[in-house]
Amino acid sequence: VGFHHKKGNNIEFIYPPIGPGAAEDQGLAAACADADGGVFVPPEWREFSYFALPDGAHHVDEDTSYFWVPRPAAVALDGGIPVSQQRLHVTAYFKQISLDAVVSRSADMQRSSVQKAVCLLSSVPMYGAMENKAEMLARVFFEQYQAGKGVIGEQFDVGMLQECMGPPQDPRLFLEISVDTLRQGAPAKSIVERFRSNTLRVLKLILLQRRVLFFGSPARLLGRTVLAFLSLIPGQLEGTWLPLPSHLTELGLPLKLFDELQTLQPYLPMQGMSLIQGETDERKGYLVGASNMLFGRLTPQEVEVIVNVNTGTIEVRQNVALEKLLKLSGEDHCFMAKIARCLLDSGPAPEERAGQLALDQARLDSPSRLAQEGSDWLGGDSWVRQQFEEYFCGLLATLSTIPALADSDVDLEVVLEDMDRLSPADAYHRPWVNAWLRTRAGAYWRSTSKADITSFDHPCKDETNLDFGRAFEELAGKVQ
Repeated sequence: VGFHHKKGNNIEFIYPPIGPGAAEDQGLAAACADADGGVFVPPEWREFSYFALPDGAHHVDEDTSYFWVPRPAAVALDGGIPVSQQRLHVTAYFKQISLDAVVSRSADMQRSSVQKAVCLLSSVPMYGAMENKAEMLARVFFEQYQAGKGVIGEQFDVGMLQECMGPPQDPRLFLEISVDTLRQGAPAKSIVERFRSNTLRVLKLILLQRRVLFFGSPARLLGRTVLAFLSLIPGQLEGTWLPLPSHLTELGLPLKLFDELQTLQPYLPMQGMSLIQGETDERKGYLVGASNMLFGRLTPQEVEVIVNVNTGTIEVRQNVALEKLLKLSGEDHCFMAKIARCLLDSGPAPEERAGQLALDQARLDSPSRLAQEGSDWLGGDSWVRQQFEEYFCGLLATLSTIPALADSDVDLEVVLEDMDRLSPADAYHRPWVNAWLRTRAGAYWRSTSKADITSFDHPCKDETNLDFGRAFEELAGKVQ
């Protein structure tokens, strides 16, 4: 995808070619042309290029956006996935260089810089893992034209593409579907350090299926923050693609948080604002990421909550009732404080923290260092996810022990009225629990979960005396 001074954002090359005339024997031929002699772009991808070149991209040298596009009729997918659920997940790596660095130029290059995005598409949402490959292709792509090996913008060097990725159906073109590749680029530890106790509030907000905007920049930070939060909800990233442990499936995981009425889009450009603009239907919600300031002008009815990925703050917009639902119980505060304390205690010695924090920030910001180094150590990414798995397992196990609640035939309001007298769900903030059970996700969980597992409980049951305020003050000092 490139930026043309007359055409604007446009798709310049597609490999393998798709659309009319894209026969198998074309192999590595140029992308299939449309009636005007340009690249054939499926109608379902009309706004693709705006997602790939994120808002404000001209201000940075490089960035990455994660998003999904509908499966076009010209691209068939297999694997037993229903057509209605077939999407192509895109990792778009954007890079910009000065025109002075380009040896071979086309006649229509009128701007001072060259902007391109290399996009990899997959039927599986392995955004972070694909970013490494997209970055590699982009760097080689620019290097070949800086060396004068072709005219940039006229055609992608197919030979280079084959060398880097392999021909179609070559195993090198594909990534192994695993928990690691699905979670790559989702920095759980960094999320807790940045959002602190708001981490749990955001997770509970996601479960309520409201209209939530993740806002900030760059686009790479938006995408990774969205993925990191989803990775803290057991099975949310991998449950569709990999079998989950039996204790998770028995508890009704993964939760069905996104459906035809609840949209998930890690990045949304200004041209895609119509997806959420004017949406006030209480049944519909979304979780999207955006970096354009114009999204902040949408009404509180269109955007109920803004999660700032740069500051780690939450703005509930003119909704006192929702604000109250997101309050944490004493046990919840204790749970987050214990995680904060462990992140402090498990880190390096004070004199070594500056270097370690620089490394952690590099892992978050760098497009090429997405391997979760050190993720299995106490206080690492895997450890943080394990803590939240225990939290959500405790929540569902607690609810499953309430007989009337486990019976989907019993009226929910009657059950909740009985729960008001004395409920083991109090540890999870009962008003929030009641609200979640009324959501589509909560109703679906009631209809599918029949387990009675008592081995899980709130990780901080009967513990509310930990000084969580001081713990997070110290954690904030470490991060700063």
